[in-house]
Amino acid sequence: MSKLSTVGVVASALCLSFGLAAADEHKPHGALKGHPNFLKAEQALAGARKAITKSQEANECVFGAEGGHGQKAKEAIEAAETQVWEAAEWANTHEKECVAIKPAKGSGKKAEPSLKGHPNLKGHPNLVAAEKDLISAWDAVTRSQEANECVFGLEGGHGQKAKEAIDVAFKQVAESAEWINSHADECKAAKRK
Repeated sequence: MSKLSTVGVVASALCLSFGLAAADEHKPHGALKGHPNFLKAEQALAGARKAITKSQEANECVFGAEGGHGQKAKEAIEAAETQVWEAAEWANTHEKECVAIKPAKGSGKKAEPSLKGHPNLKGHPNLVAAEKDLISAWDAVTRSQEANECVFGLEGGHGQKAKEAIDVAFKQVAESAEWINSHADECKAAKRK
């Protein structure tokens, strides 16, 4: 093999490995520019997905047998991300309408309860990380709803739909931990085989 072809092979390998590493990095959705709470929500959702994947890899026996809680959580996270993006796109295209609407202070709207940590996650660091990210995403969407009340009041409820999807993911993470805790012996036996 000539020196020139060796250099070409090495350069190609470097480009390929750099491309794969870059593809793994999270890139924010373009519509989120100028919406710091939406950006925080998206980053937290991406972090939750990554933590769930790590948990799936660490507990392969569990996630292969427990009804797919990890996969269901990731599907709910994807649905929440879509709602966050759609809310941002709506806000971007209806900016003038929102400026004209001034929400009344203390409109009598009931505060929603925020998500609280689940005790069964103790001993499952990846699930704890996923849970923390989901709580952060919920809180970011809530802050965005408060800051952009016009948007969330008019645009079809994307913020509420995002929070409903986050809640589904949150419950799936808790159910994963419950399944792991109640089937630990089965997993240990499966790992020995």
